[in-house]
Amino acid sequence: MIDKGINIARWVDDILKKIELVTEESVVRLTNPSVSEIGFKDGVKLSEIYKKASSQQLRIVHPQVALEFLLWHGDGLEVGQWIILAMEPITDSVGALVVLRVGRHSGSLWLSASFGRPDDFWDGVNQFFFSVAN
Repeated sequence: MIDKGINIARWVDDILKKIELVTEESVVRLTNPSVSEIGFKDGVKLSEIYKKASSQQLRIVHPQVALEFLLWHGDGLEVGQWIILAMEPITDSVGALVVLRVGRHSGSLWLSASFGRPDDFWDGVNQFFFSVAN
């Protein structure tokens, strides 16, 4: 993805090897509410974010969504904007549970990873990509 102008954080390479890519074409409608917009102004644990989002008909997405988003819509990210992928956490090379995130840092697009344990805390300003249930 480097040739597309997308940087991949060092530790994400191992994570990408664990993702089974979907080859069947499908349309995924995404929304990226903040934790506050989901209902937690002061932030909350990841497990609670997913539980409340599910009650609002928002669904977790396949990790491939992060890659596709960067390829097709990454230019729309503002400098300093990071969006976390609402996904089943993946174990990284040191055994930590992580979720993918996309963002623009210093003008460059990035695919990175961040905290993915159920009890990890996320502030109200953090945004998550969910799919919208049909």
